[in-house]
Amino acid sequence: MTFQKLQTALVLGGSLGVGALAGWLGQAPDQKPGSFAPGPLGTSSSARPSSEAGSSAHPGSATGAASFAPLANQSVSERFGDFDFQKQAEVLLRLEKKLGKDITASGLLALGKIAQQLSADQAAALLEALPAGKIENEEVRRFLAERLASEDPQRALELGKKLEDNKLLSAAVAAIGEKNAAQALQAIAPLPEKQRKEILERFLTQREGSRLGGSADEVAEVLKQNPALFSSGAGGMLGSMLAEFAVKDPVALLAKVKGLASDLATLGKDPNDHASGPDALNHGILQGVLDELRTRDPRAASAFFDSIPDAAKTSWMFPVEALYRFREGGVDAAIALAEKQTNEDFTKRAASGVWWGLAQQDRPTALTWIESLPEGAFRQGVLRSVMMDAWMQSMSWGSDRAAIDAGAALLSKASQMDYYASLMSDRRFGGMGSAPSEIIAKLPLSESEKLELYRRVAPLKAK
Repeated sequence: MTFQKLQTALVLGGSLGVGALAGWLGQAPDQKPGSFAPGPLGTSSSARPSSEAGSSAHPGSATGAASFAPLANQSVSERFGDFDFQKQAEVLLRLEKKLGKDITASGLLALGKIAQQLSADQAAALLEALPAGKIENEEVRRFLAERLASEDPQRALELGKKLEDNKLLSAAVAAIGEKNAAQALQAIAPLPEKQRKEILERFLTQREGSRLGGSADEVAEVLKQNPALFSSGAGGMLGSMLAEFAVKDPVALLAKVKGLASDLATLGKDPNDHASGPDALNHGILQGVLDELRTRDPRAASAFFDSIPDAAKTSWMFPVEALYRFREGGVDAAIALAEKQTNEDFTKRAASGVWWGLAQQDRPTALTWIESLPEGAFRQGVLRSVMMDAWMQSMSWGSDRAAIDAGAALLSKASQMDYYASLMSDRRFGGMGSAPSEIIAKLPLSESEKLELYRRVAPLKAK
C-alpha cells in the first residue's frame, strides 16, 4: 500500500517531530508557511530552542510556534498519537488549511509521520468525524484511510461502506488483497454496481507495487462465482500471482495459464468480442507474469519471455523486452532479440525498444546510429519509434506537429523521406483525417521532395 511506502521515505528523509508540525500550524498570520519546508533538512544548531521549551509550549500559541521550530532530530515529548481527539482534529484541519491544494514533499512527510502514530480507533474516529464536507484535502483523508486499512482492513471496509467513501474502500480492499486477493474480490462483489466498478478498477490497476496474497486458483474460483468481477484487468492480476512459478517451471506455467484462460474466457459478456476470448486472456495473464517478474528480476523475466511460444506473444511485448535487454546487456543484446525474430512485426517492435534505450542514453548518438542502418524491417521499426518517442517526450500523443518536427531532426534527407513515408502509412498519424496531399504540404521538404514523397505513398489515395 502507499502508506507502507511512505514509511521508507520517512526513515530516509529524517525525523519530523510532531511538536515541529504543531508549531508550524500555530504560526502567527504574518509568518510564512514556506519556512516549514527547509526545517527538517537543515536548520542551524544555533537556532535550536531548549528541549524544555519545546515540550511544554502549547502548539496553538505564539510561544509554541517559536519553541517548536522544525529542527532535524528534535526530540519532543508529545506525539500526535497522544493528543486527545479534539486536538488531533484541530491539528488536521489547520494542516489542511496550510497545505492548500498543492501539497509539498514536506507536507507529505508531515502527514505520513503523524498518520503512522494513530491507532485504528483514532484513525476511524477522525475519518468519521471529518467527512469530506469539513476536510476537503484528499491527501489528508488518504493518509487516514490507509492508516486505518493497514491496522484493521475489515473495519476500514465497513466504515467505507457506511460513509460511502470509495477511497477508504479502495484502501481496505488493497490491504485485504495483500493477504488474500480472493477475499479482496469477495469484499468488492456485494457493492452497488457503480461503486463496485470503481473499486475493482483501482484494485486491479493501482496496486503500486504491493504483492497479492493467496493463490491464482482461489481468485479464479471467485471470478467464476461472480462474473461481474471479471474484466480485462483480471489477467494482469492473475499473472502477477503466478510469476514465481515462471522461474521454477516455465513449461508447466504456460500450460497453467492456457488452462486458466480457457476456463475464464467464457465469463466475457460478448462471445463475439475477440479481445475477451481465450487468446486475449492468455496474452493478458502472460503480460502480468512478465510485468511482475521485471520488478523482481529482469533477467528472469527475459528467460521466461524466451520460453513463451511466438503464437502466445503479442507485438506489444517486444518493445519493453528489447528495452530491458538494452539496460541489462547493452545494445547488442537488444539488437539480437530483434534480429532473431521471423515475424516482421515483432522485429519492428523490438527495434523500437532498441531506439528508446539508445535515445534515453544519448540522443545525438542514437540519431547518428539511424544513418548506419540498412533498409529493412529493423530500420522501419526504428523510424516508426521516432514518432512514438516524439509523442511521449512532448506529452502530446497523436500530435502531427510533434511527429513532423521529430522527422526534421533526422540527420539525412534520405532518413527524413523514409520517416515521413512511414508516417503516412501509420493510422495513428494524421488524426484529423487529412488527405496525404494536405499532410505532405506541411512537411519541411522542398517541392520536388514533396512530389517524390507523394509518389511513394500514392496508394494511400485509393483508401
